[in-house]
Amino acid sequence: MLNIQRSIPIPRISLEKLINYILVVGENPGINCSAIKDRGLDIGKGRGDITRFFQRIGLVEVYGDCNIRLTDTGNTLYRALNRDLALSKMLLHLILYKELPHYRLLINLISEEGPINIAELHKLINQKNEGFVTNRMA
Repeated sequence: MLNIQRSIPIPRISLEKLINYILVVGENPGINCSAIKDRGLDIGKGRGDITRFFQRIGLVEVYGDCNIRLTDTGNTLYRALNRDLALSKMLLHLILYKELPHYRLLINLISEEGPINIAELHKLINQKNEGFVTNRMA
């Protein structure tokens, strides 16, 4: 049986908005999804895209009638945000690197190749993906 992982979309938003989302939920445990959207911190329908994204990577949990609270990992990030912004960005990077295979691929390619333009990066990512698919099918 072939097991296909559903992708975890990375919302096209700023790091600042992601950080503000964590700060608001950390300051308001149990905040409702609609309140998050009213503050302009989420996009999409129902549980918004950022909420679903953070839920799938283990930073928030959604319970009851779409209430949101931070997980233990989310609380660690929240505490770091209140102490040291540089440290918290590094922690967020480590979480994304661990939880998102496509983020890990991007970071690894940039680390291996050094400065690279977008077109070359796109080409390398496609080559890596083709090799991955070929190896999985063999």
